[in-house]
Amino acid sequence: MKAKQNCESIVRKLVDNGFEYEIPRRILEQAIKSIRECIDPRTVDKWIEAMLVFGYLTLSRPNVYLLDRVAVVNCKKREEITR
Repeated sequence: MKAKQNCESIVRKLVDNGFEYEIPRRILEQAIKSIRECIDPRTVDKWIEAMLVFGYLTLSRPNVYLLDRVAVVNCKKREEITR
């Protein structure tokens, strides 16, 4: 599914930038904008919603999200395989 691949790409970008647990919304928005090449806030909101639905994110507190541990571990494993 293309949407899940995009979510994984966003998680990979966040992990590459050093975020493995908590992620502020502002940083999440920047990652989505760079991966999806969009600037429309409605599109960014839809991608955040998709990541919540697919389980890549959990809302921790207002404007702070938790990255799914399994997604982070899988991202790191893929990174090690490609090296």
